[in-house]
Amino acid sequence: MTTHQNASKQHRPLQGLALAALVAGALALPASVQATPLDQVKSRVDQTHNQVKKIKQDVADIVADLEEKRAELRKAGIKELKDTIISILTYMRQAQAGYQDFVAPDNCGRNSECSAFRDKLHDAVLDFAELPASLPFVEQVPPAVEQLYESADLVDYIPPPVLFVSARSIESTLDEAMVLLEMLRSAAAKMPPLPTKSELMAAVADSASAQYRSYCSLNSDPDDNPHVKLVLTLLDAIGSTLGDLADMVQEEISAAIVGEGTGVKNPLQLAVQMMAFVPNSAKRGLETQIALQASVCAIR
Repeated sequence: MTTHQNASKQHRPLQGLALAALVAGALALPASVQATPLDQVKSRVDQTHNQVKKIKQDVADIVADLEEKRAELRKAGIKELKDTIISILTYMRQAQAGYQDFVAPDNCGRNSECSAFRDKLHDAVLDFAELPASLPFVEQVPPAVEQLYESADLVDYIPPPVLFVSARSIESTLDEAMVLLEMLRSAAAKMPPLPTKSELMAAVADSASAQYRSYCSLNSDPDDNPHVKLVLTLLDAIGSTLGDLADMVQEEISAAIVGEGTGVKNPLQLAVQMMAFVPNSAKRGLETQIALQASVCAIR
């Protein structure tokens, strides 16, 4: 028994030396051999952390720059902004007060300024619808003019807010157009009688007609007649005035006013455009008639 124990004790130092040699060998391995997948992951994580830190710093710098510029703008424009807000609020208060006076307590009732302006628009549309009948040189009323009677009826349905805005922007121009219209009627009544287009064509076929020889000798150029010149000038002025008027009228009635949908065509703008068509069409017709007469008289 003693002999076996002694042998075991003799072997223990040898086992310790072998273990030490294994550890020393492991420590002596090259670094490439020692690196593990865990080490590679750690390296990647460190790189990512560094990139995130750099991005955060860049963002912080950009934010700081924007805040600095915003502060500069705020400091420079604060007075202008205050002045703008005050002006808008003042306008809104004045406009609201003006609107209440415009529609009156009965909301555009018969005794209100709103109702008076609506009646003025209605009468103006009808005046232009009836204009061709008062111009002796107009042989045929264009079918489009008949639509003015329908437009006059639509004026009765224009919402008061639109009438309020229109009254402030176009009433004086509308009054100017109506004054020109009365001047036109007076000048047209003093024009010399012009032969119709059919009569002029008949004169070409019958060159021996004493009536047309006399007419051409006395009225060889109607454009030289002061009354004809005045009529042409007034027709042009009225057409231009109504064209400007149509540009000034609000194009659409917005949903905020109508209360539904996305907006509808303002019937007032359509009516003004149709009103402008009347003098423009009459002017073209008169110019054509004068040119035709000059041509016929030249042939004779």
